[in-house]
Formats: sequence, C-alpha cells, structure tokens
Amino acid sequence: PDTASFAICIKAYANGDEKGSSDRALSLLKQMMDLSKFHGYNTKPDIGAYNSVLRALANDSDERKATKAECLLRQILENNKNGSLEPDLTTYNNILRCCCTTKSDDLKVRRAAIRIASDTLLRIRQRSSSNNNSSTRRYPHQQFSPDPYTFNFFIKTCDRLAIDEEEKLKLIKAAFHFCIQEGKFSKPVLSILKNALKSKDLRSMLKLDDVQDLKLLKVSDLPLRWSDRVNVKSQR
Repeated sequence: PDTASFAICIKAYANGDEKGSSDRALSLLKQMMDLSKFHGYNTKPDIGAYNSVLRALANDSDERKATKAECLLRQILENNKNGSLEPDLTTYNNILRCCCTTKSDDLKVRRAAIRIASDTLLRIRQRSSSNNNSSTRRYPHQQFSPDPYTFNFFIKTCDRLAIDEEEKLKLIKAAFHFCIQEGKFSKPVLSILKNALKSKDLRSMLKLDDVQDLKLLKVSDLPLRWSDRVNVKSQR
C-alpha cells in the first residue's frame, strides 16, 4: 500500500453520504500514519488525504464534527515539518464546512463550532495574500486568499449556531469587512447575507438608504472595490 491507494479510498468516503463514512475515513488515516511510523511503508498522509477526511466529516451528521476537525488541524500543524504538510485554503474551508453543517441543541456544541469557525477565519486572514504583516512576508509560500465559500460557510455558521442576534451580527460584520477588504464580495455572499440578516441590519452594513429594494439588490449596485478580485463565474 502507498499514500495514493489510501487516498483513493478516503476520497470515496468523502464523496459518500453513508452513515459512519467519516469514522471509516479517520480509521484509514490512522492506518496510514501507523504503517508509515511503525513499518516504514510509504503511506505518510499528505494534505490531500487530510482534506478528504475533513470533507467526510463535513458530510457526516456527527454533532461534534467541528471539534474533530479542529483536532485534525492540530495534528496537521504538529506534523508540518519544513512545510511538508502545509494546510491550504481547502483545509480551512472544509473546517468551516464542518462548522456550518453542525446541527445541535447543545449550547456547548454550538459555542464550540462558533469558536472554531472564528479561529479558522482568523487563520485564513493571517495567511491572506493581502495581509502585509511581517510573519506573512517571511513565509510567502503560505499565502492564499479566501474565496466565496469561505465567507458563505462562516456566515452560515453564525446564522445557524449563534446564541443570540447580537453575537451573530457582530461576527457577520467582522466577516463582511474581511470579505470586502479582500475584494471577494460575490453574488453568493450577498445572497446569504440577505437570508441571515434583518433588513435594517443589512442596510446598515451595506450603507444603503431606505429606498433601495433589497430583493433587487445586485453586487454591481455596490462599490466595485468590494468585488474586484472575484472570479467572473462567481457572479453569475
């Protein structure tokens, strides 16, 4: 066995929706690590394998999948020696996907998912190519930019799991400002904001007057700089 053969199996679980798929994917990941560490096989998991396991978790109904995703990220970072296992945007987006698909009435579970989503968005911001702080300049290979999925998953997490409206609005505002700073305000982001926010809060956030019909509002009606780095296909 090698990394590629295991990756094929894990990806199959990631693309399926059978109950227990994520447990099987996690089990295969552990087998890969054990075979590499204790038996010398060429089965050390790469970031693609981890991303597939995270996707399998996102598709699962396990209410603690966000916490499990956070544990996987910790494992990735601990094993990232010399940049050999660098988390990428897919890694972080899949963690956000785990958060936004979490369904639970348990306040601890919901708070954990909100915290993990917030931490994940912060990590993406620190890696963003538009972030010119000193740590980013020292490690240019680690830079990447968020995409519309990043903001959609985060906003959905806030909308579905925030404990109260004040917390939800505060978190979504932070994500919105990051989004327009990146020039990634797209049609899907506008759509999810319309669904997640009250009309008055949406008007305030987008700096709109009471005359503007929110149902007819399009990205092109808003400042161009908010969306100047969005792929054209994302706007259709």
